[in-house]
Amino acid sequence: MVIIGNFIAGIVLALCTFQDIKSRSINVLIPACASAIMLLLKIIRAGNIEMDVLISMLPGLIMIATACILKGRVGYGDGIVLVCVCICTGMYRGIIALSISFILLWLVCLVALSSGRKIQKNTSVPYIPFVLGGWLATIISVDVTGWL
Repeated sequence: MVIIGNFIAGIVLALCTFQDIKSRSINVLIPACASAIMLLLKIIRAGNIEMDVLISMLPGLIMIATACILKGRVGYGDGIVLVCVCICTGMYRGIIALSISFILLWLVCLVALSSGRKIQKNTSVPYIPFVLGGWLATIISVDVTGWL
């Protein structure tokens, strides 16, 4: 089930990364449909929705709540994609991918600020490519090498 989840998460992240870079928006049907498919697969496999599946949705739901509080500074689509990634890969891998994505985003912003370029107050950065990078680092460190 881990391989199927990683495959679905990879496809969703690749498609949403392309959309996020190109148009700074995400079609939420892609991660929503992938989440529904993964939930159905988990129900078929286990016979019911286990509590860990519901708990694994928390990081994405927290990001959606943050988007509501910040009124659009954080995209709703980012939270929906994160819910999908956490459903597909599990809460442990989802939180690691989220943490690595924040570190990658911080590094890119640090480089942009230290390069002397003028950055406006309302400059937006597509976030899903960083989630893809965090997910790839998680796959390499957890699934391939067994390091974390």
